[in-house]
Amino acid sequence: MTDAPDRIAPGPFGSRSPASLMLDENGMIRDCCATGEKLFGYSLRILLAQHVSNIFPQLRGIELVQDGQVNPWLDDLCRCGHVFLARSGYGGIVPSELSLVSREQAGTRLLRLLVMPTADAHRSHA
Repeated sequence: MTDAPDRIAPGPFGSRSPASLMLDENGMIRDCCATGEKLFGYSLRILLAQHVSNIFPQLRGIELVQDGQVNPWLDDLCRCGHVFLARSGYGGIVPSELSLVSREQAGTRLLRLLVMPTADAHRSHA
C-alpha cells in the first residue's frame, strides 16, 4: 500500500466504514479486517503481535481490562464519542471514535475494537 485512500467506502455507519481489530487482554493485535488494513495502511502481517498503542498512542499505558471487564474509564470515553488519533502507515493521522467489546472465544477473552473514522479531531485529547 503506497497511497492513502482518498475516502472511506460507504458502510453501515453512513460514509464511515468501521475497521475492526481483535486484541488480547494485554492489547496485542491478534487480527485485523481488510478495512482496517486499508485505513491504517499496514498489512495484517505487520499488525499481528503489535500493541494497539502503536496505532493509537493515547492507549499507551492504559489497562484495557480491569477486574475481567473492559476498563470502565476507557469504556466511558468510547461511549461519549471521544476522538482517538490513529497513526497510519501512510504517515498521517486518522481521527477515530472507538468501541471496545469483550468477548470469549474458545475459552480465551478477546477484545473487539471497532474503529470509526471521523473528521472531527477537535474533540480529541492528547
